[in-house]
Amino acid sequence: VNTPATKAILNDIGSTCLRWPGGSLGDIYHWTNEIWPTGATSPQTGGSFSSDFIALATNTHSQAFIIVNYGSSDASEAAYAVRMFNVTNHCNFKYWEVGNEIFGTWETDYNTNAPYQAHDPWTYAMRFKDYYTQMKAVDPTIKIGAVIDPTEDGYANYTNHPVVNPRTGVTHNGWTPVMLTYMRSNNVTPDFVIEHKYGPGVSDNLLLLWSSSWATDAANLRQILNDYLGSAATNVTLESTEAGVNAGPTLQNVSLVGGLFYADSMGQVLQTEFKSRVW
Repeated sequence: VNTPATKAILNDIGSTCLRWPGGSLGDIYHWTNEIWPTGATSPQTGGSFSSDFIALATNTHSQAFIIVNYGSSDASEAAYAVRMFNVTNHCNFKYWEVGNEIFGTWETDYNTNAPYQAHDPWTYAMRFKDYYTQMKAVDPTIKIGAVIDPTEDGYANYTNHPVVNPRTGVTHNGWTPVMLTYMRSNNVTPDFVIEHKYGPGVSDNLLLLWSSSWATDAANLRQILNDYLGSAATNVTLESTEAGVNAGPTLQNVSLVGGLFYADSMGQVLQTEFKSRVW
């Protein structure tokens, strides 16, 4: 990752935001000895390391979103990461994500000791407070974000913690309502919430129409935050730390259609309250 060519490309395109260690790796990556796969007993010997990322971000004058390991680690290791980057190495990285898409069963999540459950919004809300408290104790200036879905019924993985929307009176089991309700009762409010958004790969027409849904997502998320967090929602920002043409290997990724989608989605995002869109 930290090569002259990479740095030159990022400087040429004016990249001012990077993300580490990237997607699903965030929930298997251990900061304390930089081991690679979950269950490994020795440090990795190849690939990129945090020291490489620090050099890259420094040389390109980039801010960063850092993913701390929720799926196979704990709050103490997350605090270690904050200390490593911001205290020891003076990186001043502001944005920290607790886990990556942890509502999805495709992500690593070993939090199964009762009453905890994997991919469970109640479990996430309970554990999030520990991450928030320990990380802020190291550097109170950082912003800590929670993963979210822009609907009230998406990723209803369990039904043992149903919650009622205080505005509508409707009961929901979706990831976002349950998570926010129990964060509020646990006296913790994320500094930002994180949406990942990819266009459909089924047709060029649908892809090019997809960008207009950014406005709908922003409105839905703000309403949900207001409903479940009340006045505490005021200072919670919306961030998108993954966005792209689609999540699969289609020709749209490297076509004129993909280029048009890139430009249009940026214009659409700029008309919303989203503060970031990491491509």
